Amino acid sequence: MIKFIPNIKHSDSGNFFLIAGPCIIENDKNPFEIAEKIIGITDRLKIPYIFKASYRKANRSKLQSFTGIGDREGLEILKAIRDTYHVPVLTDIHTPEEAVLAAEYADILQIPAFLCRQTELLTAAAATGKVVNIKKGQFLSADAMKFAVEKVRQSGNDRIMLTERGNMFGYQEVNYSEGALRFMHDELKALEEEYLRLFTGVVVKSNFTFSFTHLPTTESIGKTLSLFRLSKNTGIVEAGGAGEPVSIMIETSGNTATVLDINGSSELISNTAPHGLFYRIPEEAEIKILFRGNTAAQLQTPISQFGLVSVLPTSVSNVEFDGSTGGLKSLKLEAE
Repeated sequence: MIKFIPNIKHSDSGNFFLIAGPCIIENDKNPFEIAEKIIGITDRLKIPYIFKASYRKANRSKLQSFTGIGDREGLEILKAIRDTYHVPVLTDIHTPEEAVLAAEYADILQIPAFLCRQTELLTAAAATGKVVNIKKGQFLSADAMKFAVEKVRQSGNDRIMLTERGNMFGYQEVNYSEGALRFMHDELKALEEEYLRLFTGVVVKSNFTFSFTHLPTTESIGKTLSLFRLSKNTGIVEAGGAGEPVSIMIETSGNTATVLDINGSSELISNTAPHGLFYRIPEEAEIKILFRGNTAAQLQTPISQFGLVSVLPTSVSNVEFDGSTGGLKSLKLEAE
């Protein structure tokens, strides 16, 4: 991921990369002095470097604590450091509105640890197209960070970094876990490899599950009807859109006219009885999903709306229904 950060230097040195800078921008002098000093060291040692400073602090302990010199003023200083020293800059955001504003000045948007599960903040950061650095909340396990990552990915942004912030168990003590670092590193490594394949010509295959609703009618029996289309560029589109159609075909057996009673003999149930239990006998149907002229899926199942509506007269007793299909399993006809 680091290779895709704008203005990053020494990315092929094999060194660790460094994020460093003042906690918050307090004036227009100190940030430049700090940046110049660190850049001198990282250039000499060939360490990839990202300048970090908050333009606003929204989580101070006390109401009277210093929170910044002003949003635009702080961001302008960040931009000036990037333009002067040609290094990427990183800053924190706290609201979706801040994501839009900070993206005009910063290369990397950082999600504070205590806000790492805020969906609107994560999706707003993702929408900017900037690299998103998510700091792991001290209240989360490393494994739970995959959900924060997925929120950004599913919003269309694969440029994700994670920062381990340890775990707090009360009494102001923060404990850092090597296992947590290793887990998050492996997860992001897999994500980076998948992202790089987009530029190396290697096809990445992913499995997704989609659901749809189709209400068949008697007029549609035996006909091929388009459900939706698959487009190489946009994925699943509506049936009338561009792409290759995925179709459904339903064919029925036509065997509902006869019903087997409990003794196994065939009896045609009268549809002219003056009163009794009205019942629709399900029709056995074969359902096929077709794609590119081939059967992609096939299923045989009873469909009640295609069956015959019959009246069970009052002489019928001991009616038993099939619990799995809803079909009529057995009945007893008493002589009148």
